[in-house]
Amino acid sequence: MKDPQPRLLIICPSMWPRMRTWGETQRMFYLANDLSKSGWEVFTLSPDFSCDTDLYSKSGCFSSYFPNRCSRKKQDAQERIQENGTFVLPRFLQTLAAHTITPIVKWLYNEPDCYEGLSKQLWIWKNRSEIRRLLREINYDVLIISAPSFVLFRFAEKVKKINASIPVILDYRDPWHLWNRKKNFAYLTEKRRLRYADAVVGFSEIFAKDMEQVFHLPKGKCRVVYNGYSEADWSAAESRYAPPFERTPGKLYLVFTGNLSFWASENNYRNPFPLIETVRTFPDAELYFVGIQGRPPDIYYDNVHFIGNVSQETSFHYMLASDILISIHDAKDDSGTYLVSGKFYDYMRSGRVIWHIGRPQDLMSDWIRRYQLGITCSNDPSGLKASLELLIQEHERDRLHMLRKRNMKLIKDFSREMQNSRYETFLRSIYKNKRLGGF
Repeated sequence: MKDPQPRLLIICPSMWPRMRTWGETQRMFYLANDLSKSGWEVFTLSPDFSCDTDLYSKSGCFSSYFPNRCSRKKQDAQERIQENGTFVLPRFLQTLAAHTITPIVKWLYNEPDCYEGLSKQLWIWKNRSEIRRLLREINYDVLIISAPSFVLFRFAEKVKKINASIPVILDYRDPWHLWNRKKNFAYLTEKRRLRYADAVVGFSEIFAKDMEQVFHLPKGKCRVVYNGYSEADWSAAESRYAPPFERTPGKLYLVFTGNLSFWASENNYRNPFPLIETVRTFPDAELYFVGIQGRPPDIYYDNVHFIGNVSQETSFHYMLASDILISIHDAKDDSGTYLVSGKFYDYMRSGRVIWHIGRPQDLMSDWIRRYQLGITCSNDPSGLKASLELLIQEHERDRLHMLRKRNMKLIKDFSREMQNSRYETFLRSIYKNKRLGGF
C-alpha cells in the first residue's frame, strides 16, 4: 500500500510573493519548493507584506496563507501626517520615548532588530482568531517554525496544546540568546519554547553545539542545515550573463552586495565608512555597493558607486563582474561566532576572491582561512589599507587567483539543493516516527 503524502506547515516571518525582504524569506521559500517537488504537500503561514516582487521572478509550488496585513513600512513624519492626519511627537519627545521604551523592548524580546519582536507580537494579536482557525483546519503532519522573529516560537506551545502528537521543529536563521548571552526575559522565554520543540535546526555546527550546552538539550536534538546558495539560480544567471558595468583595464573591481546602514557608529555591525575612506585614496580601485535600499549617503567619490535594489540575478552578475567580493560583519557581540551571512554562500559559489572585514575569531573569518577563500582583516584604517594594498599588488602581478582555492566540489556541498536534501531526510525520519507512534 502506498504511503500517504506527508504534509508540512511552515510558520515563518515572511514568504514570497507577499514578503518584506528576500533575505528573511529565501531559506523557507527554497525549502518549501524543494520539499514540494519531492512529494510533500507544503503550507506556509506568514504576515502579508507588500513587496516589489518583479525583482524576484520566483514561482512557488506550495500553498501560502497570509492572515491580514502586517504594515511596518518606513515613513517619515510628514508622510504619516498626510496619510492619516495623526499627530507626530516632537523630535525630543520621540528621543525620550525611544530611550525609555527601547530598553524594555530589548529586555522582553532580545531580537537583533529590537522592534521586530514587538512588530510580530502585534501581528499575532491582531490576527489571532484567523491564525487559530488555520492551525486547527490545516491538516499537517509536521510543523516548522522559522525565526527570527523569535516571537513566532510561541506557536510551538499552542500547536502542542491542540495536538501533542505533531512534531515541532524550531528553525533558527540567527541566534537568539546566544548572540549576546543576556539573562533577560527573552532568555527565559527561549528556554520555555525549547521545551515544546521535538528538534532544533540551526545554521552552523558551533551554534548547534552551544545551544545543546547552554540550554542543556539532549545531544543530537540540534541539527545543522546551512543557508547555502541556489545552484539552479546560479546556473540560470551564468547562462544569461551580461556585464553590469564596463571595466577599465588595470583597475581592481570590488563589489559588496546587500543592504547597508550608512551611519557611523560602533553599534553598526556593517559600518562601511572605514572601507569607503580607504578605497577613495586608491584610484586604481573601484568599489560598488549593490542593493542599497532607500537613499544612498551623500558621498561623492569618483571610485565609489551606489547601486539601488536589483534582482537576485543582476546581483549575481555584479559578483561575476568583480575581482573581489566584500563581506562586512563587525559586531561587538557574539553573533559573528555563529553566523555566515546568506550572501557569503553566493560569494563562495561565484569563484571570486572574498575579502571579509570583521573579527579574526568570527566564523566567516575562520571559513576564509579554512577553505582558502580569500583574505580577512579588521574594520579599521590600518587593516583595510594593508589588505587593499595586498589585493592591488596581487592584481597587478596577475596573481589574485592564488588567494582563492576553487574547490567547487567542496562548495557544492553548501548548495541549497544539497542542504535541503538533508533537511528532507531528517523530516522523513520524523514523519516516519510519528506514523509509528513515536510522537
